[in-house]
Amino acid sequence: MYGECSTCCRAYDAGLLKIVVPRCGMTLPGGGWMVGDHLVDDIGEGRAAGLRTAWID
Repeated sequence: MYGECSTCCRAYDAGLLKIVVPRCGMTLPGGGWMVGDHLVDDIGEGRAAGLRTAWID
């Protein structure tokens, strides 16, 4: 999950996930996954949010 600002930068943030996921009726430790191709932005933030991760290189 990511947000985009008006300058077209991607804003990955564990805090964003912690806000959005409960609004979808889910919990982060309840089985969520972050799948991504960037080790720091995708996998790092997914782990910081308590998600399981899958890195696609």
